[in-house]
Amino acid sequence: MNALWWGACIIVVALCGIAAYSTVAVGKHIDRRGSEHDTISSAVARHPFLLNPIIMMYFVVGIFMAIVIFYYAAASR
Repeated sequence: MNALWWGACIIVVALCGIAAYSTVAVGKHIDRRGSEHDTISSAVARHPFLLNPIIMMYFVVGIFMAIVIFYYAAASR
């Protein structure tokens, strides 16, 4: 397996770890507050698309794929 494959695996593991940690942290915060629902901060209310983690993952994956495409385009010349 080449270095690109291992780099992609490391990025996927890191993103899954961050997502799991943030999910558990939000759950603990809701339990401490004793509420059924979480609250929306004013930053999220002002920028709902920018702070959406799924949209941010599309942005990160898009940058990663652009790097891969440009790498292979430059290596094939």
